[in-house]
Amino acid sequence: MGNRYNEIIDEVYDKYDELFDSYYPAFSAPYPKRLTKEELVEEIKNGGKVIQEYELGVKIEESELSLEEMMLLELKLNRVPTKQITLTYNNETVSYYE
Repeated sequence: MGNRYNEIIDEVYDKYDELFDSYYPAFSAPYPKRLTKEELVEEIKNGGKVIQEYELGVKIEESELSLEEMMLLELKLNRVPTKQITLTYNNETVSYYE
């Protein structure tokens, strides 16, 4: 995973965490479970309601690579990736191969 990808995920999670606290102040139960960073990433990948509710403006798309793309990337990366992960946030797009 790219460094910038991780930085963006951290930034989005911090924003989510801050908004969660403002939407659901301490001791104002009942409130929904606070997502972990990993759970938030899954929400982003699946276009979950949390993304719209918190207006996070982030999207993660996964696309399978063709055999030709895999072969070309294998030469470049010294490994065979099978999919491309693209993260879009605040008009910035970051991609990496998995």
